Amino acid sequence: MYNHQLDAFICAAEEGSFRKAAEKMFITTSALVQQVNLLEKSLGGELLNRNSRGVSLTPAGLRAYENAKKIIEISNETKELIKSIEEGPKEKIRVLRTPTARYRYLAKYIRMMEREDPSIEVEYLGVSSSGRTNINISDLVDCSEGVNLDLSLNGICEFVKLLDSPLCIALPEGHKLFGQRLIDPSELKGSSVFMIAPGRSTHYDRLREILVKEDVHIIDVAGLYSEDTFNICRTMNYGLISPAIWQDIHPDIEAHILTTTITIPYGVAFYLPIKPAARRLMNIMEKDGEKSIL
Repeated sequence: MYNHQLDAFICAAEEGSFRKAAEKMFITTSALVQQVNLLEKSLGGELLNRNSRGVSLTPAGLRAYENAKKIIEISNETKELIKSIEEGPKEKIRVLRTPTARYRYLAKYIRMMEREDPSIEVEYLGVSSSGRTNINISDLVDCSEGVNLDLSLNGICEFVKLLDSPLCIALPEGHKLFGQRLIDPSELKGSSVFMIAPGRSTHYDRLREILVKEDVHIIDVAGLYSEDTFNICRTMNYGLISPAIWQDIHPDIEAHILTTTITIPYGVAFYLPIKPAARRLMNIMEKDGEKSIL
């Protein structure tokens, strides 16, 4: 789109030598000098000072150099713009990012997919501090990594399970049971714990029945666990029911194993309708098979 004599001029100015510029451009020195001479003739003035030590920019050449760089940049941007219009929009996968979604596995599969098809674009969308999403999940998000809240997700996604994670209780350092290797639900009597609201997960609801029998004070979380939830746990010495895989979710809260045998599926939810790009990611994950928790 631009006169390629500009390339010869810019290279000579930056190298300070016709010979070095010619070597860099893989052309002969005479050919490069000819290109610069033609450019100067067309512009009507000298752009380079020539002496035995090499070349340097004249005052006019300095202005021409700055403008030439802009011309080439604009030209390249225009070519990329036209190319993208001709090729059509890129396929995009929109991934929900939450405080509990550290992408322990999803990032790996996204990299595998990008190696297979670099044209796919990945966009990450977050949540507000209140735990409510700032997006309409069913309309704008293609997938998210996390636990399978089966009662909430039923009918709006397909879930690819990677592993089963035991449900634990995360405790701040100030809690009386902090550091205990194994905790029986009866030891939580009278304690306050945050927990996913009832009716969202059969797995959480099973553990809820056990905790209620032990007179545990349950604080229901209607949305997603948020930074506010973790901060209240830390300051009020509350517990938080969570899967073991979230053991590193907050630096001041540590997961402790419960004596119950209740686990919850952990993996990636693909929201309906599943786009072709998301389906390819889903197929990569399914081929890789289930993982076991480390």
